[in-house]
Amino acid sequence: MTSNEHTLTKSAQRFADAVYEATDGDIKITIYPSNQLGDYLAVYDELMMGTIDLAWMTVPDKYDIRANIGMTPYIVMDWDDLKTLYSDKDLWFFKTMSEVNAAQGVTLLGVLTNGFMGIGAKNLGNLDTLFDLNVKQDALIRSASIDSLIAQVEAFGFRVTTIPYADLYSALQTGIADGWYGGSLISNNVGFKDVIKYFVEYKAVNEPMGMLISTKTMESLPAEYQELLIKIAEDEALTGIADVQAAEEAARTALEEYGITIITPTDEELQEVAKIVREKVYPLFAEEFGEELMNEIYAWVENLD
Repeated sequence: MTSNEHTLTKSAQRFADAVYEATDGDIKITIYPSNQLGDYLAVYDELMMGTIDLAWMTVPDKYDIRANIGMTPYIVMDWDDLKTLYSDKDLWFFKTMSEVNAAQGVTLLGVLTNGFMGIGAKNLGNLDTLFDLNVKQDALIRSASIDSLIAQVEAFGFRVTTIPYADLYSALQTGIADGWYGGSLISNNVGFKDVIKYFVEYKAVNEPMGMLISTKTMESLPAEYQELLIKIAEDEALTGIADVQAAEEAARTALEEYGITIITPTDEELQEVAKIVREKVYPLFAEEFGEELMNEIYAWVENLD
């Protein structure tokens, strides 16, 4: 679980409060923020065992690589796309994430988000060619050691380093890295505004965060309470997504007021960037996800265009 002020923690608390009220106090959920119960891998294992009941968190790909489908670039182009894809339980995204978790003894109640990823940087190379992916940018950008994210940074035209996240701030401060990919406007405002000059809204990924409950816990509840938790989670998922969207806009204003230049592509530029990045990166996912899931992804993004 994230810090007390993080949108995910606020979402978990709203959910807990709503459940307590709806069950007349029969179900009391205690929130443990700031990773008090361990890192996300340890917490997920405890969800599987039923020794932790609920968690709002990244779904690890340790047991099923399809947990990474939310890292597929440009499966959403804006917040409206995201609300539809992450909330509609009849679409391929929610069905796949539900199946991935169910196989491990975890029930997916809903999907939240962390905001659209971009590049926060002190140097970007030629600012005029940021959205011309045929041009190589003279800048070194840090990415997590995840093949699909590295491939996205390379597709944007940058050189890549995978220095540890713990060293990122000092690397930006000293110029070892020029920028980083993987954070939203929100995370750049909170942790990196002192060491960046720009934020580029590539909007390739809006990382999904699972609203998870141990299946053992879920099945121990009366049927009416199970239905109640599902309904409250559905409502909170929409509220939580709207909360992140608002937080993103607040972070945009805060960064601009601090002197950070926000670089936003036109709709036409973003569509062209998305087309090229999909062509370069989707083959990596095809190997992992299989033909059937990739066909659903291709059909979905075709409708986005």
